Amino acid sequence: MTIDRDKLEAVAKRMKSVRDEASSPGGVNIGKLNAAKQAYDDATDYPEILALLAEVRALRERLEIDPGHPYDGIYCRDETIRLQGEEIDRLREIQAANVEIKMALHMKTLDLAEEKIALQAEVRALREAGQGVLDWTESRHRPPVPEALPSGETAHVRVHALVKLHKVINAARGAK
Repeated sequence: MTIDRDKLEAVAKRMKSVRDEASSPGGVNIGKLNAAKQAYDDATDYPEILALLAEVRALRERLEIDPGHPYDGIYCRDETIRLQGEEIDRLREIQAANVEIKMALHMKTLDLAEEKIALQAEVRALREAGQGVLDWTESRHRPPVPEALPSGETAHVRVHALVKLHKVINAARGAK
């Protein structure tokens, strides 16, 4: 069954105007009242009215209208959308901060890698210098025991080794 809502609205407005006229001090034109009532009765019957009421009830349920609280489904949907927007903004801020932290950590990792390479080079240089001192000592004094060295030569070997180590250390530090 289709309901002609426009026709029903026109008839209801005509009935309202006749009713308003009836309550005025001049009274009502009975013929006009009967014609309006007949038009209303012709335009409506109980199944149409019940169908309209069912449609209104279904729409109210869909909107989740509850007289117990002032919020309906549309308000709740709008509030949910607003809260989701705020959460999305918050998560975007967190994501941006995470990207910045990740970049900073990456830069720090690169700095540490460069420092590690420099330290490895310094350790290599120190090992080579130490090995040089051992080689020199062994080549000059086999076996390298203090009793086998002439007086004062042990001190000379130590000074020579310290000078060479000092040069290597200073060169490695200067390279930084």
